[in-house]
Amino acid sequence: MNTNAAQAVLPPLTETDTYIFWSANEGAGWMHLLPPLAGRRILCVDASGAVAWALARESREVTVLHWAPHWPDSGHAPSKNLTNVSSVSLDELLRNAHTPGFERYDGLVIHDPQGARLHESALAGITRLLGDGAPWLAPDGWIYLAARNPGSLQRWRDRLRRAVDLQPPPLPAATLPRLLRSAGARRIAVYPYLMVNGRVAEVLPRSGYRATKNREAQSERLKEWLFGARLAPRLAPAIGLVAFRQSTTVSTLDALVQRIGGLRSSRQAGGSAPVMKQYLVFAGHKAIIAAGSPEQDGADVVAVLTADAISSRGRSIEAPQLEALARIPAVAPLVPRLLDRFNVDGARCFVMERIPGVTLDQDVPPLERVSEAAHEFLLLLHRETAVQTAMDEAGFDRLALPVLRAAQERNPEFSSLIGAWLAPLRQALKEHTLPAVYQHGDFKVENVIYEPTSCRLLSVIDWEHARRPGLPLLDLLYLLAYNRVIRGAHWTEAIDALIVRAEWSELERRRLEQYMRAFALDASLLPALRALFLAHHIGCRIHLPTDGALHDKVSDMLVQLTQVLHDRPVLRVLPAAPHGVPEAMAP
Repeated sequence: MNTNAAQAVLPPLTETDTYIFWSANEGAGWMHLLPPLAGRRILCVDASGAVAWALARESREVTVLHWAPHWPDSGHAPSKNLTNVSSVSLDELLRNAHTPGFERYDGLVIHDPQGARLHESALAGITRLLGDGAPWLAPDGWIYLAARNPGSLQRWRDRLRRAVDLQPPPLPAATLPRLLRSAGARRIAVYPYLMVNGRVAEVLPRSGYRATKNREAQSERLKEWLFGARLAPRLAPAIGLVAFRQSTTVSTLDALVQRIGGLRSSRQAGGSAPVMKQYLVFAGHKAIIAAGSPEQDGADVVAVLTADAISSRGRSIEAPQLEALARIPAVAPLVPRLLDRFNVDGARCFVMERIPGVTLDQDVPPLERVSEAAHEFLLLLHRETAVQTAMDEAGFDRLALPVLRAAQERNPEFSSLIGAWLAPLRQALKEHTLPAVYQHGDFKVENVIYEPTSCRLLSVIDWEHARRPGLPLLDLLYLLAYNRVIRGAHWTEAIDALIVRAEWSELERRRLEQYMRAFALDASLLPALRALFLAHHIGCRIHLPTDGALHDKVSDMLVQLTQVLHDRPVLRVLPAAPHGVPEAMAP
């Protein structure tokens, strides 16, 4: 693995960079399939502008190739602050390749899983580019091609429905491997891709797709069959190929799997080398890669790789949180263990143990059982970490004020509305003592890993919003609100009903009362804590436009909660219950 690249520091994202990267909806986490890019000259064909942008941030030089004379402008030119991007026509490239002193390229990238460039109509240009041994490519160079899969399930479905495909037909399945061999490829790695909203969402391993989310859903069982080891290369929506001129050249993924695969257990002599078992790709140059022994899953590890500022900041916050949670004996077995942190080829890498369970984000049968286990974990976490804090001026400034300030900074258009809460919140809390707890900050059932047969909670993940000391009750409100979202409500609808209007179902009220009794919280605190939940959501979870229906809806909720804070309705005081570890959470 390229150690020099590990030390590279990426420049901060500019507003233009962010627009280009996100408007093209192009997650660049697939780039770990390539060899290390630092110090390399890369040739690319780019349909969106985002690929050249991502490559240029890690490579020495990027040249955008045009093989058609009148390509329309994509509208997403690389950011003007990237001076290492140029362009060349196919004729000019092939002519210059035979010129003395021509510096050959280290790699070619054509990332086109939607088939905007790699299709039958472009076959002549691709053949010219890769023919005659590709004289423009270095002897140890490599080629990456991602294209629409000609036999994909989507194409078969469109044919059955007689849907009109506005794009030219994709290249036949055997065409790209043949062209890569003509370019001097000695080894070709093939990766089936699953797509979401036009971008690569998952790179499938040789073993095929394995459901780790909503496993009880019939659609997930069907995906396991359709995209299993045998059918995935034929039926996946897109396919990626990485061709190496030298068999000893390895990709970043290959090197990473070897490095992280042995972190939890050393292989015995003659044992199988670790393999990639899951590869999830997210927008913003983030990927999650699981690796381990091909024979068993008990010692698998998961690496979270980030290269954009937002994702890297979140993981940098999460890492020390996991280390702190590991020092709480009752909680440590129920959170992932951080194994290593290092930089790799322009990305930050955080390696954790892989919990052998599943997650959910749909209304599947285990939802309520998993939610109950999550509720019991929350009681355990907060009991183990609670420190009684008087909500005098110092206590308010320590627990509540940072939540309000974060909301004002992240969405400043709401600053005055949230600022109006300051006085009534101080008044509502000043005579009370609150348990300052270890707050998860994004406590949704989606962040719970559970054992699928018993629904037993195995681990709670995604601690990037965690805070200690944090406010009580807010985590439970996240759990209740986002369970409504899972069942189909928009998040504004869920928060408006649960937080603003306090319309709770019988089950929600039971969980609320159980939590309030566990920490002897006076019910008169509910209006203040509900308001602080919405402030926390605005300050940690969302970026809103300055106008539009969504902005107006949130503004309306803030106004209504302002009135609730001034009215301060008094509810009955819930008696305290004896403390203890919930039965379902006991070892």
